[in-house]
Amino acid sequence: MVLSPHSELESSRQLADKLRVLVEKHRYHSSPAKITCSFGVTRFVEMDTVESFTKRADIAMYKAKELGRNRVEVVDDREADDHAQQGPPQQLKANA
Repeated sequence: MVLSPHSELESSRQLADKLRVLVEKHRYHSSPAKITCSFGVTRFVEMDTVESFTKRADIAMYKAKELGRNRVEVVDDREADDHAQQGPPQQLKANA
């Protein structure tokens, strides 16, 4: 988890995307496979608890993985309410 205090949601999304690109472009000597990562971005709102904030970030990360991986997805507090009504994100298959 990367925390970016006093940042707007868009600047946090841009930071996550820069990290994603750096990881993707880096060539790791220990692995011939291309390594990528997905990020879920959200913001802390006044009524959040640690659990609600973390859950929203988790929803965003699973959304990124479900939509193709190696990407950044943002879920704000309004979208999280929609996801909560739909239930928890589906678990990804281990070999996916």
